[in-house]
Amino acid sequence: MAFKVEGFIVSTGDSTVRQKKTFFWLLAAVLTAGIAIAYSNHFENGFHFDDSHVIEQNLNIRSLGNIPRFFTDATTFSALPANQSYRPFLATLFALAYHAGGGSPVWFHIFAFCLFVVLGTLLFFLFRKIFALADPDGDNDTVALLAAGFYTLHTANAETVNYVSAGSDLLSTLLMVAALFTYAARPAWRKFGLYLLPAALAVLTKEVSVVFPLFLLAYILLEQKLPLTDLFKADKKGELDRSILMVLPSVLVCGGLIGLSSRMLPGTYTPSTLSRVSYVLTQPFAIVHYFNSFFLPLNLSADADWTPITRVFDDRVMVGVVFIVVMAALAVWASRKDRTMPIAFGIIWFLIGVLPPSCGVVPLAEVINDHRMFLPFIGLTIAASWVITLAAQKREGIWRRSPALRAGFVVLIFALFCGHAYGTFQRNKVWKSEETLWYDVTLKSPNNARGLMNYGLALMSKGDVREALGCFERGLALSPDYVYLHINTAIAQNALRQVAAAEGHFRKALKCDPQYFGCYFYYARFLHEHNRSEEALPLLAKAVELSPGFSEARYLLMRMYAQQRDWRALEAAVDQTLKLSFEDPTARAYREVVLNSADPVRVQELVTKLDPTPDNYIWLSLAYYGNNQFDKCIEASRQALKMRPTSVQAYNNICIAYVRLGKRNSAIEACESALAIDPHFELARNNLGLARALNGEQ
Repeated sequence: MAFKVEGFIVSTGDSTVRQKKTFFWLLAAVLTAGIAIAYSNHFENGFHFDDSHVIEQNLNIRSLGNIPRFFTDATTFSALPANQSYRPFLATLFALAYHAGGGSPVWFHIFAFCLFVVLGTLLFFLFRKIFALADPDGDNDTVALLAAGFYTLHTANAETVNYVSAGSDLLSTLLMVAALFTYAARPAWRKFGLYLLPAALAVLTKEVSVVFPLFLLAYILLEQKLPLTDLFKADKKGELDRSILMVLPSVLVCGGLIGLSSRMLPGTYTPSTLSRVSYVLTQPFAIVHYFNSFFLPLNLSADADWTPITRVFDDRVMVGVVFIVVMAALAVWASRKDRTMPIAFGIIWFLIGVLPPSCGVVPLAEVINDHRMFLPFIGLTIAASWVITLAAQKREGIWRRSPALRAGFVVLIFALFCGHAYGTFQRNKVWKSEETLWYDVTLKSPNNARGLMNYGLALMSKGDVREALGCFERGLALSPDYVYLHINTAIAQNALRQVAAAEGHFRKALKCDPQYFGCYFYYARFLHEHNRSEEALPLLAKAVELSPGFSEARYLLMRMYAQQRDWRALEAAVDQTLKLSFEDPTARAYREVVLNSADPVRVQELVTKLDPTPDNYIWLSLAYYGNNQFDKCIEASRQALKMRPTSVQAYNNICIAYVRLGKRNSAIEACESALAIDPHFELARNNLGLARALNGEQ
């Protein structure tokens, strides 16, 4: 029985078509199961990074009725003014996910995984089309399936799938692949421009999709088998002109939409404070990092601590530039023969894919980010897969004579796939929670102030405030003007009752960035906690002015108006909030408070339900007492004691309620408990006298 090497696999020369199909579907089932297992532990992962202001704090995505506004108002995309990009189609997806799961991250991860599976499926069909252009008679189904499976299992892609806000990369990549596949698979549809629809949606998902015409041009050159070396030859000028003409509709659509996007951006949009020059100087070496990570994704970090390169003649700049030149030269060389053109196409895809975050037209906040590899890695997958395929086909005779070599090759491929599946599973664990994610960052990026801050926040959420404060202080040593660190240092110091020091850091935060709404909100929350509400109100108003979609500032503002019984101001705050999110439950609850403002007991019941603090339960108990509902007064006071066992006011309210009920012993016990905590509490001492007087005791 003779063997024939066909792409990645070895099949018998007399295998039937049916056997090949069976093998193909079996392989597809194994890969599907592998992908499902690799990502099986990611659905319960939390929100991270930009998810806080894009999803958790953003009122706008909580109502499907806001979807039309996403396309007319870029401020709806985020509660953070500096990050209010024009990405209406992505905001629509987030609104649908929020509606499906009520804000739970589970549904966002389900949406992301479904999109990822669809992308992997489309890549199979696109890869098969590309490989068939170079080798129409090869086993392109199997090669394309393995290539698509490798991409979906690749460990580095877990950085995108796990990060909800990186759905911009996932969805825009899916839409560009869909556009290119539609163009490639349905030539008859080209004249109708149907492929332009997903391309347009891609630009409305993430601005980097403006490079789609370059991907399309690269595919057209591949389809026409036009080597890059011929592009500038006089006798090939007509073919090049025709290719450019075929790309022109996509240029007009994508270019027009990116122009619209730039006009829609609010004046507050600030993608980065980095120097454009230093940012651009760093990108060539960042591209080398991305390339290395395709083959050895061993140092993935959710937040790298790379610093911008400032010198033109830095060795890293030279290495990066030489690498790009070499890659471009390899693409030109591979494009000379029809057989190797997919290699050229893959390299070109990689270089186009890294172009938007690297060109520096708009510097991004970080000089490097591992989720930026998601789009470029499609190109490297194409190139690497075809290199291996051609190498296997070239040594067909050796394969036939050596069963051990064939078996070894299969084992090697299997081990590679299993290795990436295992790596993906482990990266999912890293993205499980804020603590696991930022602990990993502190290990791999120890000089990252943001990493130290976020790990400190994770520790603080567990109650380890002192360790958290230590992380914040280490971060401030690295970045003294980092506004978020000053705010979180103040919050930690306040929790440790270092009130004066905390207020000092809140004031420093305001000096560092007077346009950041968080400075005003967290300072206002601090002042409110310390019974300085009059000082807090104007700060909250400023926070809402700077970020109208920031839900927490609006909630605190409504809470304070309710506590002050300022019904007119509360009604205005409620109406403004409901304009942004008509279904917002908190605003609707406060509207009920306004509607019942004439009934003090009902108002306090509603306020306590919205804000179940010990103080509100004590106020509720007093409201019940004033309404002669003494049993409810006692129950509300006991609720306060569950949260604050040393509340003398709660014990006193219980005492006087029992006095009114004529229950002498219970009243005496309650007042004695109050005096045991505070012997100088005169009100409890007076009520104790009333309790004893029930039976004539003095």
